[in-house]
Amino acid sequence: MSTLNPPPALIAQPKYSNWPARPALGVRGETHCFPLSRVFGVGRNYADNPKAETKVEDDIVLFTKDAYSISNIDQPLKYPDGTTRLRYEVELVVAIGRSGRMTSPDEADAYIFGYGVGIDFTKYDVQDAAKRAGRPWDSGKSFPGCAPCSELVPASLFKPLSQEIWLDVNDKLAQSGFLDQMIWTIPELLFVISNRFELRAGDLIFTGTPEGVGMVERGQRLSGGIEDLTQFAFDLI
Repeated sequence: MSTLNPPPALIAQPKYSNWPARPALGVRGETHCFPLSRVFGVGRNYADNPKAETKVEDDIVLFTKDAYSISNIDQPLKYPDGTTRLRYEVELVVAIGRSGRMTSPDEADAYIFGYGVGIDFTKYDVQDAAKRAGRPWDSGKSFPGCAPCSELVPASLFKPLSQEIWLDVNDKLAQSGFLDQMIWTIPELLFVISNRFELRAGDLIFTGTPEGVGMVERGQRLSGGIEDLTQFAFDLI
């Protein structure tokens, strides 16, 4: 496993006072933070019977979010402006601790720093309008607070196997699945991303969501987690 112990300069205030500090996530059991680079999202990566799926590399749906879209998943989150249809998707998050291009999926362990759980929020009405107009849908996918994420658990302490992933809305089960239902495994995803974009230390990969995706409203409480990894709860205000 590649460890990441960044010097303080990576997470300190920048030279000019009107520039924001670089966003970062906490690391379980560590005093240092994990400074963020880019956020990749993976679409349509769960199936009831993943072995029945035909896997073609060009079919992997990838999109990006700004690193400043990451927020603390255990803090209240403001309902975003400009939408009346906010969609949730709970996901396993992979943190990258080494830059480079992989020559084989077998190299994935050397690039993985750790894991977390996050939610990919989408302004679904904004995204849908952009799709119908044939325009990019960045404005529906990347906005402040659209990707709340937990602290990171080092890869030495967690190995994704068949653990349950779930999300409750107002204490009612909304999403439920298991990590081994992914169509594209984590090593396969990292291999494709590393060759399309090149991996960068500080990247986060949101790996897809199980069935049960839906809309959430202001005033609702979201809670969930991944078995053996972490749990969370926050209010949408």
